[in-house]
Amino acid sequence: MKYFTEKVILLIDPEKSNFSYRLLYCLPNHNLIMESDLRKGLEFFIKHFFEISLVILSHSETFCCYDFLRYLRLVEPSIPILIVSDHSSEEFVATIFRLGAKDYVKRSQPLSEIKSTIANILEPKIEILDTQSCTLNSIFKALEFIHNNFYKNVRLSMAAKEAGMCISKFQKVFKEITGSNFSCYINKLRIAKSVEMLKKTNYTINHIALSCGYINQSHFNRTFKKFMKTSPKKFKKLLKSG
Repeated sequence: MKYFTEKVILLIDPEKSNFSYRLLYCLPNHNLIMESDLRKGLEFFIKHFFEISLVILSHSETFCCYDFLRYLRLVEPSIPILIVSDHSSEEFVATIFRLGAKDYVKRSQPLSEIKSTIANILEPKIEILDTQSCTLNSIFKALEFIHNNFYKNVRLSMAAKEAGMCISKFQKVFKEITGSNFSCYINKLRIAKSVEMLKKTNYTINHIALSCGYINQSHFNRTFKKFMKTSPKKFKKLLKSG
C-alpha cells in the first residue's frame, strides 16, 4: 500500500467542474487528490482514510451527495467532510448536516473565503496529529493489518502486536486517532465492505456475511441493522428499486 508523506485532502467531483481546478491553485501547500470516478474515490478513501485530513465532496443537479456522504461517514466518522454546492436552501443545509457534513461552501464564493473555511476545518486535526506523530506510524501498521485481514478473526491483541504496543496503550491511542474503539472500528469496516458487495454483486446475504468476517448471517444481520438502520435484505431491495 502506498503511503503519503503529507496529510491528504481528497476531492471527489464527478463533474470535473472548474471549481475543482481552481482549488488546485488555491491549496498549493496541500496534497490534494482529485477524483471524478466515484468508485475510485471510494477505493482511495477506504485504503488511505487514516492519511486523509479532509474530504471535499461535490453536490450538483446531476450528482446528489447524500448517499455518498452517508457511506463515507459510516467508514470513518472522524474525517471531516466539506460539501461544495450551488444549493443553499434550508432543507439542503439541514440534510447535509444531519448526515454528518462538517461544513459547506458555495462554488460562487471567493476562493479566499473557501480557503479560510478549509483552514478552519484542518487546523484542529493537524494540531492533534502533530502531538501524536511518534505513534502514528505504529497505528498505520495496525490499520493496514486490519484492512488486509478484516474478513478473518482479527483480535485486539493481534492489532496491538502489529503496532508494537501493549494492549492498554494501543486501545487508548487507537481510539484517539480513529475516533472508534477497536471492536466498533472492525464492525464499521466490515459493514462498509458488505454494503459495497451488496451494491456490486449478486452474492447471497449469507455469502456476504461470511466473506466479511461474520460467523453467521444472524450476527451479520444484527450488526448491519445497528449501523445502517435497516436489514441487509431490505437494503438490497432498496438498491434494486432505486
